[in-house]
Amino acid sequence: MRLLREWGFANGLRGKGVFVRRLDKLTRIAPLRYFRGQEARTYVREAEAANVEMQVEHKTTKTTAPANIAERLGINEGDPVTCTRYFIRMGNPPQPVTSSLAWEPLAITGGTDIELPHEGPHADKGIVDGFSAIGHEVNQVEERLDIRTSTAEEAKLLDIPANRPVVQITQTFRVADRFGAEDDLAVETADILFPSDRYELRYVM
Repeated sequence: MRLLREWGFANGLRGKGVFVRRLDKLTRIAPLRYFRGQEARTYVREAEAANVEMQVEHKTTKTTAPANIAERLGINEGDPVTCTRYFIRMGNPPQPVTSSLAWEPLAITGGTDIELPHEGPHADKGIVDGFSAIGHEVNQVEERLDIRTSTAEEAKLLDIPANRPVVQITQTFRVADRFGAEDDLAVETADILFPSDRYELRYVM
């Protein structure tokens, strides 16, 4: 049973037992997932495409930017931001597929319809269409992938064995004149974490 769980063929549910695990992966296609005019958030569309049930937890708080987030957003440490924590489970029985934190500068979103990303008239839209609604045409997303062994805390959070690889994506959306320019306007940055065996990464270049 231990080996089956480590290899990803079985899941243990506390108090219920060990169950054969479906090995169907969700497919994450970039940059198609960021195209304009999509009325549902990307994780909703990916779950629908895989024909799996989804449970989403999200909570937004207003806080101040720590140094590393301020650098990624091009703002000062301590500037006001919103931070939204996401935790998504999919499948039956449900299993964690991703945990993430996303930060947006209140200097841009404050007082607008997207100040709180899951409230208001644009709550169901993705990042690109949401910012377009307040006059910021996002035209660049940068993703840096780090594939590594999970920490003990991450393994517990994602309900995976301690030696299971995870993918961490550091993601930043910008209104950009050219790639990597210092004066590009960053509108959101996020840290996204998921088990490497639960998502297929597909890039259409």
